[in-house]
Amino acid sequence: MKPQPLQPDVRDLILERIESVAQLEVLLLLLRDPAKVWTSHSLAKELRVTEPWTNSQLQLLSQYHLAVKVSGVSGGYRYGADPVTHATVQDLARAYQSHPVAVVTLIYTKPNRALQSFSDAFRLRKEPPPSGPPQQGPDAGSDQDEKGGQPHG
Repeated sequence: MKPQPLQPDVRDLILERIESVAQLEVLLLLLRDPAKVWTSHSLAKELRVTEPWTNSQLQLLSQYHLAVKVSGVSGGYRYGADPVTHATVQDLARAYQSHPVAVVTLIYTKPNRALQSFSDAFRLRKEPPPSGPPQQGPDAGSDQDEKGGQPHG
């Protein structure tokens, strides 16, 4: 069996909280200076992307408890992982430097949550068998068609 270049906790972090490589880049930028407060404007300027996109990424990282909103600064966020997650994020940063292909491949091959949720909505579920006697209908137990009463062949 081929050894995995990514530690299990790093894999779990990617699978559970990282949606894209660009989002990973935002997280690693926040990690570089955890005390620095970023706005979507300053982050967009730094990464040369659109401000609405950076705003959405900051909100996502906040939902995943990797960034925190800073009070007193309109739209301000800073790095905000708890100590245990912080160690894993640091491991992820090292893994991204040493094994970028493994990290990127995992991000792009993981199941898409939105797509999976949409797919689950159409999943057929097996109904439990009825508890009463079988129902007798006009064509129950018959191989005859509706018009002529001829059996199917």
